[in-house]
Amino acid sequence: MFRSKTYQLHPHPPAHLPWSEYAQRLHKEWVSLLDSSESAQEANVQEFLECHPCMLPGPFGLLGESGHHPYPGAVITQPVLQGLDLKRPDFLWLAQDSGTLYPVLIEIETPHKKWFTQKEVQHADLTKGLTQLATWRAWLERPENRAIFLSFYNLPLWMREKAFHPIFVLVHGRAKEFEHKPRLNAMRLQLSRQNEVLMTFDRLVPQEKARELWCVKKDQDNYCAVSVPPVTTLGPNLASYRSIIRNRDCAIAKSEWLGSERKTFLTDRLGYWDEWTFSGGSGIRSTSDTE
Repeated sequence: MFRSKTYQLHPHPPAHLPWSEYAQRLHKEWVSLLDSSESAQEANVQEFLECHPCMLPGPFGLLGESGHHPYPGAVITQPVLQGLDLKRPDFLWLAQDSGTLYPVLIEIETPHKKWFTQKEVQHADLTKGLTQLATWRAWLERPENRAIFLSFYNLPLWMREKAFHPIFVLVHGRAKEFEHKPRLNAMRLQLSRQNEVLMTFDRLVPQEKARELWCVKKDQDNYCAVSVPPVTTLGPNLASYRSIIRNRDCAIAKSEWLGSERKTFLTDRLGYWDEWTFSGGSGIRSTSDTE
């Protein structure tokens, strides 16, 4: 049977912020934050990354090799690990490829913390971060906890049936600690365990592939929008994911880099794409169809 498109793009959408302009501005402000005293407070770094999820590592798997968007088209801030009373991860990507689900649990410290002491001994701040990763690893290794995890994040059945391969990421300190210190660099490379990625804050850069990804919070029942980046476009590709996210209007209204006309457009047109999704979202779709 011949299939055709069942959606129509808006003929004259107001322009979104171009990626090149966004990435340049974002990088400048990120470096400024890292170099400031404000970044000594983890909450300030957390807030910045919530507003700009494309800075966070792992949305397309450990090496970014997957073309599948993470579920639900967003990073999850302060994710819950039910039954675990210790500190939550700072962020969670539910990354995936055709056969595997990659929960990427991210712990951010601050750029002011050290990896090693002056005596070249592992710093207590780093030990604390590594302990967090070990705690989450141990929790997810229990089959009953994995079942709780998959249920709490409302993953569809087809995703729950994929292989489960968690990845643990620690972002800690600055690269300048290792400049002209090859022995410390060598020691750093030996610290990570299997399925762990340890990096400095200098490695966080805007990733164009992640430009469409939002930030959300998950409560007991719903995903709620925290931020909508100013380069966001609408179309068939992420419509089904965005239809399950609540509080979208508020997140759009709070986006400082979005113009008022674009804010109104996004708020109004999300309803159209919700209706298209709820009607079945059938027919041919093109990955280049955005508005």
